[in-house]
Amino acid sequence: MHINTSFTMIKKTSFKALYFLWFALSMAFAQAQSGQTWSLQRCLQQVNEHTDIKQSLLNIEMQRLEVKRLKMQAYPSVSASGNTGFSFDSPLRDDALTHSWNIGAQADIYRGGQLKKERQMAVLQEHIDELSLEQARDALMLKVVNAYLNVMLRKENLIIAREQFSVSSKILDKVKEMVEAGVKAKNELYQAEARVASDKEKLVRAENNKELALLELASALQVPYEGFDIEDIPAEEPAALMYSSSRVIYDYALKTRPEIEAAQKKIELSRQREEWNKSFLRPTLSAGYSLGTNYYYNTQTPLQQDDFFQQLKDNRGQSVSLSLRIPIFDRHNTRYSVQKEKIRGQMAQEGLESEKIRLRTTIDRAYLDAQTAYSTYTAAKVNVKAQKEAYRIAEEKYKLGSMTSYDFEQVRNNLVQSESNLVNAKYLYLLKTKILDYYAGKGL
Repeated sequence: MHINTSFTMIKKTSFKALYFLWFALSMAFAQAQSGQTWSLQRCLQQVNEHTDIKQSLLNIEMQRLEVKRLKMQAYPSVSASGNTGFSFDSPLRDDALTHSWNIGAQADIYRGGQLKKERQMAVLQEHIDELSLEQARDALMLKVVNAYLNVMLRKENLIIAREQFSVSSKILDKVKEMVEAGVKAKNELYQAEARVASDKEKLVRAENNKELALLELASALQVPYEGFDIEDIPAEEPAALMYSSSRVIYDYALKTRPEIEAAQKKIELSRQREEWNKSFLRPTLSAGYSLGTNYYYNTQTPLQQDDFFQQLKDNRGQSVSLSLRIPIFDRHNTRYSVQKEKIRGQMAQEGLESEKIRLRTTIDRAYLDAQTAYSTYTAAKVNVKAQKEAYRIAEEKYKLGSMTSYDFEQVRNNLVQSESNLVNAKYLYLLKTKILDYYAGKGL
């Protein structure tokens, strides 16, 4: 008894140790995963793990089961039943034990085409659900790309802020030396310290903006924010827009976009529902078959009865039935349903036109934004080059004492603003071209 108890305790201890080891390894793996840098490709793959996508997949699976269920409705239904009873204490009949068994089949011969329409509608709804899933996945991917590029933008802005803080810190050190040497007045030192404090504030704000952008991307991916980061890859240099007009992209998108196809399928589904409602105005015909037998045992006269198996054989019986139903007047419920479905068909047609307009507006806006962003980018490049030269000259004048700190600060602010404008225009252009490529079928 003592040995068994000790062995049981050892097994429990080993189990606990293994459990805690597994838990520790799982946590370490999770932390390692969260601490990894994410590429854009990995972020786009993570979209498939989004809860909205998983829920849509489950809805599609349920609809597929519905299609299978409706296909099985074409087969007859078969059922069996059995009953046992004992009657007693009745003045009209003797005490008796009865058994009965029955097996039957029921089949629809004609239902006005209802089953066929129901199957067609279920298949159409499955296609619509699949297209809705594709549309939802695409929308999430665009959101992820936007958030990813926003992180890259914030990182470049952070680099600019760090460089400016480093520059202002070096200028402060130089001003200190010049003040100590008596070349500049003390108020120049105070102004240089103010510039450092201001650049420090901008640096903190840039760091916070970068973290907020990472949080937004992590939230879109539904992954832990702690330790989350993306790969530090240089953004591609913007090239001139390769599309001659937005019409070319729209014509292609009109043939391939899931929201357009889904809207077309909804029109077809509405027509199928209209026909399905009309089928209730037609007669229906069904057939049935039944095979049954029973056993009767009178407890008062047991010797005067046939045995169990003989009764089952003698009492066996079959039946066949046909059932015809002809609708005459249902208070116009079916007719009103048909009329309402016609209106829904018109609404579905309007929905298709709305989707086309929305698609055209989205592509036109992205095209115009891309054109504007590229023009802004090319102008910003020229401006940055000019501002850098102006800053170089101003810095030399400031060191020689021929320029005030206020004027020098204005030149430096102009350079920082031009660099920021250049970065913003570059990433806006990259985002809009990604959107155009996406609608043009080139992927993300």
